[in-house]
Amino acid sequence: MNEMDDDEQELAIEHVRKMPHMLVLVCIEEYIKSILEEYRKKETLCDIQKELMYGFYDWRTPYLEPRRDQEFWMLSGETEDTISVGRIVQVTVCNIQENKIICMFDSGLKAIVMADDYSDEGFDPESSQLREGDVLTGKIRNVNKNRFMVYLTCKASEMRRRPFSRGDQDPYYHEQDMTSQTVEDKARKQKELAKKHFKPRMIVHPHFQNLTAEEAMQVCCLVKLNLCTLHLLLW
Repeated sequence: MNEMDDDEQELAIEHVRKMPHMLVLVCIEEYIKSILEEYRKKETLCDIQKELMYGFYDWRTPYLEPRRDQEFWMLSGETEDTISVGRIVQVTVCNIQENKIICMFDSGLKAIVMADDYSDEGFDPESSQLREGDVLTGKIRNVNKNRFMVYLTCKASEMRRRPFSRGDQDPYYHEQDMTSQTVEDKARKQKELAKKHFKPRMIVHPHFQNLTAEEAMQVCCLVKLNLCTLHLLLW
C-alpha cells in the first residue's frame, strides 16, 4: 500500500467499484492478518467494504411513525412504571372548579380529580380547605392517552383497596417471603442474644445441664409430656 501512488490507489478503487462482486468474496478476518497492525481495525474495514459495494447507501433504520402509546410516553416523559392504573401518585393542584380539580404531575402531564372522586363524602369547593399549590395523593383510575390526561381518585375507600392492576407491584418484591424471613431473623437474633447473656455454671452432677431459659422450658415440656404418657400407661 505504501508503494502505490495516488493514481494507482484510485484505479484500484475504481476497479472494485465496477465489479463489487469481488468485494463480496473478501474475508475481512483473513485480510487483517495480511496488513500492518496499525491498519487492523475491523469495524473501519467493514465500513469501507460496504461503502465500496453500496456507495452512499443509508444504513439507518427506516423511519416508522410512532404508535399512539409511544407518542404518549415520549411527549409526557412518563413510563408504564410511573403511570399505570392502580398506582398511588402525587400531583399538584392547579385549578379548583365546581365539578373537578385540575392537577399537574411533575412532568407536566395533566391530572383530573372529579368532584365525586375527591372523597367518600363528596366535594364542596366553598367549604373545602383545598388550595392551589397543594399536593394531592391519589390513585390512578384511568389514563386517557388520546387527550393526554390522567384521571385520579382520592377516596379513602379506593385508596385502601388493592391496585386495579399489577403495575403497582414490584415484580421482584415478595411480601410473604420477606415477612417470613424477617420473623426467622428475629427469632435467630433472640436466640443469639440469649446465648450471649447466658453464664454457664460449673456444677458436678450427672443430671445437670447448662441450658438457656428457652432450652429449659423445652426440656420441662418434654418431661411433662413423658410423665403424662407414663401416667396413662400406669392407669
